[in-house]
Amino acid sequence: MNFIIFNVILLFAGFLAVLIFSIGLMACIAPMALFAKSESPPKLVTLPFWGIAGIYQIYFWGFWSAFCVAMTIKFTHKPEVTWNWLYWIVGFIWCIALIGWLAHKEKQSSQSIEEARGIQKGTTGYSLIAIVAFLAFSFFPSLILPPYGWALKAFGLHGYIGTKNARNVMIAESERSHTLKSGTERALCKTTIMSFIKAHGMMSDDKGRVVQLSAGEEAQMKTLIRAGLTAASGVSDGYLRGIHSDLPIEFREHLVDGWRLYLNGLERSEPGKQIQGIQLVQRWEAFKEENGDLLYESLIR
Repeated sequence: MNFIIFNVILLFAGFLAVLIFSIGLMACIAPMALFAKSESPPKLVTLPFWGIAGIYQIYFWGFWSAFCVAMTIKFTHKPEVTWNWLYWIVGFIWCIALIGWLAHKEKQSSQSIEEARGIQKGTTGYSLIAIVAFLAFSFFPSLILPPYGWALKAFGLHGYIGTKNARNVMIAESERSHTLKSGTERALCKTTIMSFIKAHGMMSDDKGRVVQLSAGEEAQMKTLIRAGLTAASGVSDGYLRGIHSDLPIEFREHLVDGWRLYLNGLERSEPGKQIQGIQLVQRWEAFKEENGDLLYESLIR
């Protein structure tokens, strides 16, 4: 279901992007209509407008790439989403497909081979810009904020990009946690544990050895851990104690604090803190093995 929603959102956003792009481009080149009847309009006047139109298109396609990346990050860090690679591939396809569709429409309206070649040349250039922007934003999401942070904030995606904003989201979720009911707390427990299980899968290989994360994987890991910590902030000790008398300590100190230490180590590039976090997570694994049936029956299923 998440995958369908993901594609529907990008489809609708694509139609909206085409409309915004067309209106913006027309506004950039509208002054050129004053010279439509002139066979050789002065370049001193026309070149600035063509330059503005070019800058607008570069900025727009960079924004479209940023939007696709932010939306992909949002969905891939849902605990129930397991095929992250599929979302990234589809997000990349949506990023490029919009340029191809617009180029196809422009070619159909071209009146000469020379004009069609010009359209193809422009399409190739803007496609390269979108590809480079998508890859750069995927590996370094924080690069999105300076040029496009204002737009992502309007779309509600600002909190998924960057450490500072993610922490603000966590604080807001924590403030709402005081009015949660037990049914909601159970759902948050499930979200917490599933997020950390997914993070643990990224952190270690099949033999349990810690792996070296790439820059992109590290960014995904950070966002995933923050999602688990945010959900954990809404679970009360009283609720946990009702499930198992030792669960509040294990849940807070061995699971939540362990992942928080690991996250701090990633953010500060401190191997010592990462190792300390891993050790705390391993203590939770031992507790889970001892009380697995009880925990999974009460918190997961």
